[in-house]
Amino acid sequence: MKSKIKENYRDTYTVALATGAYLAVICLTFDKQIRSLSEENAAAIGSFLGGIFAPLAFFILLAQFATSQANTRNDIKKDREREDEKKRIAQPIFKINKIKYRYKEIPSDSFIPRSEELKWKKSNKIEFEFKNIGKNARNINIELISKPDLNYLIELEETLDYSEKKEIIKEIPEILINTQYIEVKIHYLDINNEINFQAFSASLCINTSTKTLDSKVITTSNSFEK
Repeated sequence: MKSKIKENYRDTYTVALATGAYLAVICLTFDKQIRSLSEENAAAIGSFLGGIFAPLAFFILLAQFATSQANTRNDIKKDREREDEKKRIAQPIFKINKIKYRYKEIPSDSFIPRSEELKWKKSNKIEFEFKNIGKNARNINIELISKPDLNYLIELEETLDYSEKKEIIKEIPEILINTQYIEVKIHYLDINNEINFQAFSASLCINTSTKTLDSKVITTSNSFEK
């Protein structure tokens, strides 16, 4: 409220200052004509004053229109900022520390002695854990994206409250060993019943000792911040 009053005062001051400057220019430019007004008839005086003040009236109207437009833009901007803040504070905050894709593993029922290499069996398993440190999230589903053509949906339809964790260990379609990128996109309903997502993109590197692709750097993005 105070800022709006201050803006209106500033606009009024600007118009008054411009009006004063305009009148000063008129007085200096038409000094002789102004001095001779007392000798002219009423019609001539009216015509002269009308010619002087018509541009001033137009300028004032233009200034008022510009001020109105600026105030409207500011109000729209503030409304958007309030809506963005309302949306932001309604969100969960998911954290993922690491993502692992296991392309080979030693079966738990493997008991027959064999060479180290023969113990490993083909696997296509994704492993990660995510924690919520924000507002509650409902109807959680997870989308896995990787090049060249992996787009796999893990349907959970679960709720994750504040401080709760969820571990994902799941067989998925095969990811190529030389893949260097994977994205985990968590879709959910926030407390305003709006659908949003938070995405975790990770570069991957091969760990030949554990037969896994391990995340190196994880970056985040979401649907509610621009």
